[in-house]
Order: sequence, then structure tokens, then C-alpha cells
Amino acid sequence: IPEHFHWGHNQRAHFVIMSAVLALALAAIAAPMQIDQGTLPIAIFDGSSKLSWKTENDPVMGGQSTSTFTIDDTTKVGKWAGQVRIVPFLKAAGFCTVRGNGAIPSLDSYDGMQITLIRESSTNISKYQLQFTSSVKGVDPRGGSFQADVVITESTAAQTIFVPFSDFVEDFRGQKVGGPPSAKQLASIEQIGLGSDGIVGDFAIDIVEIVATSTPPPKPSPSAAEQILISFEEGDHKYTWFVVNDPVMGGRSKSTFTDVNGVGIFNGTVAIVPSLKAPGFCNAEAKPSFGQPKIPEIPTFLSGGLVYTLKSTGPLNSFKACFGTSAQYDFGSYKADFTVETTSDVQEIYIPFSNFSNKWSAATGEPTTPCDAAHPEVCPTAKHLSDIGAVGLWAEGSAGDFHIELQSISASMGPPNRR
Repeated sequence: IPEHFHWGHNQRAHFVIMSAVLALALAAIAAPMQIDQGTLPIAIFDGSSKLSWKTENDPVMGGQSTSTFTIDDTTKVGKWAGQVRIVPFLKAAGFCTVRGNGAIPSLDSYDGMQITLIRESSTNISKYQLQFTSSVKGVDPRGGSFQADVVITESTAAQTIFVPFSDFVEDFRGQKVGGPPSAKQLASIEQIGLGSDGIVGDFAIDIVEIVATSTPPPKPSPSAAEQILISFEEGDHKYTWFVVNDPVMGGRSKSTFTDVNGVGIFNGTVAIVPSLKAPGFCNAEAKPSFGQPKIPEIPTFLSGGLVYTLKSTGPLNSFKACFGTSAQYDFGSYKADFTVETTSDVQEIYIPFSNFSNKWSAATGEPTTPCDAAHPEVCPTAKHLSDIGAVGLWAEGSAGDFHIELQSISASMGPPNRR
């Protein structure tokens, strides 16, 4: 072997060190770059986005709604404006949408989307739908499209709204065909957009940006006093009401529930059920319909209760408050008695959660097992208060006419005069 091929100890050590350095450098090049998973821009309007935007309105199905979309290069916002009108042959409100198509990075490592926008003063529609489409279908082959409601407050200041992916539902032309998106679906998004569907009115929205985020803005902690669950103003706390009367079991009671000028009117008569020779019932409950937000989670109010703000001008003064989880319906829900005065004055009725029981007679509505220290299994828990699927009231146990004007239902840490 030639002399110059014999390495000394120092030369070998130098070679080993240099080889290790080179290996680390090559590994760094080959490894995927670790990026900050905090926020990922999806739609921005500074000229760097490659999405192609266009509107689609209900004239594609015979409607008369219109909208336009332009990008303002000066303010760097996407300006979407239009009018949602009645579709003549459906006799129902139509829709407007704006959608951006193009390459969208994988969002499977993020928790949700965050949209920042500005509501112009001419806008009189508050509820919209944040939408996206994945090339990966769900169980239903018609799937792949997702939407979730966003509610814009009546302010001309910029608003940032976070929507977790768990709030999105898979749909096909407004019909629910699946649940939230899977990781594979989030990794293959090809379209994003905003819609206005089902409410007649005018709108003018400036979209500042849409981003994916794993660090949503912290939710405001509930005040020490109150968290609204149900109201009759446009927004997150307005839900669809359903009425059930005892004729479903052979009775003669009757009632209606209507929304009149921002107040829920529960009006009716509890009559004697002939077969039971006892008073029947009337029940009204608010439940989120498809596309509506969930009823707020209130586990921190477990040591408090519910407050019903109402007027009662009918002779019947005995009622029951009720709520159930998303897996409980009617006869599996929690109930508690309360009484009202017959007066035109507004009353705030406080019912502690410790008064509620989910074991009660289907015939009388009265608890068969009260919530107490001996029977904690029938009491509400923080878990139950984190998954409320319905809230309402019953007129049962006493016969008579009633007229309730319900303004709101809230969770409270104590009676109104002690908060």
C-alpha cells in the first residue's frame, strides 16, 4: 500500500468528525421542515394567494338572489355583497355563496378555521355559513362538502370568529350526510367559501382573511353571574322550538309556541286525560336544528342553576323546568318544579340544579327519586352540563289555562338578587 494511504490517528479522528457533520447536514436537508402550527393562512387578499374566487347564487335553481365579489387592492380585502331573495317556486329564502378554488395546504394538524371580516353598515343579515370542500368523500358518496354557522355582530369594526372543525357537518345541498371532517378530509381541501342561506336580506361583507389555527382565541370565561342559553334575538342563542301535548297519549291538552317580536309565547290549556282522570301536559323545548350552534356548555355553573325570565298572565302557576343532554329526549331529561305569579310584570325564576332529577313519573311528571345526598345518580353532573341538547318547560300536574311570555333562559351562579 503506498505510503500516502496510511492515515495517522489524528487523520482518522478528523475524518470521523467530518463524516458525522456531513451526515447531520444531509439528514437536516432530507427531514421535513418543522413549521409553526399556530396559524396557517388559507385565504388572504394581498396578492400572494393563488385561490380563484367566484360567486354562485340561487338562480342556478330558479331563484332571484344576486351577489358579487371583488378584491380591493388598496385595503387588501375581499368584498362580497348581495341580496338574498325569495325563490318563487319554493316560496322560501334562497342563497348566495362565494368560493375560492385552488391549492390549499393540509389542515389535518389544526383545530379549526378563523375568519376575520368587517360587516358594512348596509348589512341586515347576521348568520352566515363558513364552508369548505374536500376531495375525500365520507361514508355517503355525495359528501365531501362541510359547513358551520358563523354569526356576525352588528358592528362595523373588524371581527375575528373561530370555528372548530368539530362544529362542521358534512352536507349535500343543505342535507346532513355526515359529521365533522376526518383527518384525511382535512388533508385534501380544494375549496373554501362563505354562504348566506335561508334568510332574506342585504349584505356587504369585507373578508380580511381566513386562516387555519391550532391556537384559537380564548373563549371569554362566563361571568360570575350568568350565561345565556336561550333567547329570541338573532344570534347564537336562538333555537328551534318544538311542542308536544298529551294527545300523543290520549289526552286533550293543547298548546302552541310562537316567536313574537323577540319573545317566546307558550300558550295553551292543560286538560284532564279521560283515561287517567288526571291532568295531562303541554311541553315546549328548544333544540338546535341542523346548522344551528350547540347550546353553550355550562359545567362551571353546576353549583348554581337556571333562570327563566318571563311574564305569566294565565291562571295556571305551576310549571316544570327541563333540560336534557344530546343523548336524552323528553322522558330521559332532567326536570324541576317552579311556580310563577299571575302578573304582567317580568319575573326571574331561579331553579337550582340541585332541584333537578332525571327519575320522574311519566304519568304525573313528579320525581320518583329526588336529587339528594342519598341519590346522587339522579342529579345533574358537570358532564351533563357540558352536553346540553334541549332546554324548555312543561305545564303539567295541574289543569288550567296558561300564557307564558318567555324572554330568556340562562345559567346562573345564584338567584338574580344575589348575583
